[in-house]
Amino acid sequence: IHHDFPRDVSRLIMPPAPGMIIIAGLYLVGLLILGTNIYLFLAGFLMGYLFYTYIHYKTHTTPVPPYLKAQYRHHALHHYKYPEKAFGVSSMFWDWVFGTMPPKKATK
Repeated sequence: IHHDFPRDVSRLIMPPAPGMIIIAGLYLVGLLILGTNIYLFLAGFLMGYLFYTYIHYKTHTTPVPPYLKAQYRHHALHHYKYPEKAFGVSSMFWDWVFGTMPPKKATK
């Protein structure tokens, strides 16, 4: 739904109910694999998710500072031209790693 309405602030992050189900699943699987170390993993995961959510919200709701224009343009390509590419909101790094960078001509 977010991709259909990228400027709708009520659809920028995952609703709490599905998010809690996903976290519960991660917790149970992680507990089996990591034991009590799952708490460290979940703390890091949640901190990363909160950072991502903050950046994603700001990207969609505030004027873009000059130093973030390239990153904003990258994410806009994901919404408006290449939905199967340019997933990175807070960084382009993983798009580069996973081969999901948009064509170079699109970024200019």
